Amino acid sequence: LVLLEKILKLFGHEHAVAIELRTALYCLLCYVAFLRYNEACQIKLSHLSFDENSRFFKIFIPSAKNDQLREGRTVLIAATGTDFCPLKLLFRYINLFHWDSADSLLFQTFRFDHSKKCNVNSGKKLSYDRSNKHVRNAMNAVGEVAKIFGTHSLRAGGATAAAAAGVSERLIQRHGRWKSASCKDAYVQESTDNLLSVSALLL
Repeated sequence: LVLLEKILKLFGHEHAVAIELRTALYCLLCYVAFLRYNEACQIKLSHLSFDENSRFFKIFIPSAKNDQLREGRTVLIAATGTDFCPLKLLFRYINLFHWDSADSLLFQTFRFDHSKKCNVNSGKKLSYDRSNKHVRNAMNAVGEVAKIFGTHSLRAGGATAAAAAGVSERLIQRHGRWKSASCKDAYVQESTDNLLSVSALLL
């Protein structure tokens, strides 16, 4: 969470430009929604729905690994009211661009519009390599060893933080769309204190 907060402060500030805000939102949503790259890259505006009281929003995931019936999965993301509120950052990002339709991808590559003198959406999907490059650039910017990070790191970080906060395994597995507890466990990293507690409790 500390790393994410640093990224959001650096890339999601009030005067952030388009590419910075995209990096901030991509990192935040992959963290709080436990998104895989292939889930994040296919999110369209039409996949987003909002609570009328602004308490949360929903992300519809058309295809998930635990979705044997191919009905899609829906992830609920709470509005926190903090400086790093996912709903607040999402609205800022959406309001920054002109969107062609409700089928527009949320995360797109940019092209430079010479008439507007700024980056605009290209309509093309953000590639796996490009998305990982943005994550690594963000990690490098906050002083981390960038090459060990990627979208999967954000997913793992979110699941680990949820487990440390006492969220039930069942909810973590459902929220992250894991097929089984063993798949989920591969992402959750135990803290040193938790690992030490096993032997400490034996004597």
